[in-house]
Amino acid sequence: MGAKNQTSVIDITCEGKPRGKLVVRCEKLTESNNYMRMKYKAQKLMNTDSIFDFWDKSDPYLKFLKLRDDNTFLEVARTNTVQNNLNPSWNPI
Repeated sequence: MGAKNQTSVIDITCEGKPRGKLVVRCEKLTESNNYMRMKYKAQKLMNTDSIFDFWDKSDPYLKFLKLRDDNTFLEVARTNTVQNNLNPSWNPI
């Protein structure tokens, strides 16, 4: 991805079942290559808090993991938690 406003769509699966799509859009904001700022949002997340409480919704957040040489994962970043929202937008990281 190098062109302005270029979009990639990646299918997300878990145990061979489709779970959603990851949409990545890129836009070059400055001529500097020193920093990258990313903003994330989700739509139509499944409510996993409670099947009996219709007013309570999930509190989603994102975790970013790095795969180590020994095939274990290290958490390198985490977004803020968005309370009671199935269509969250997270603060840029």
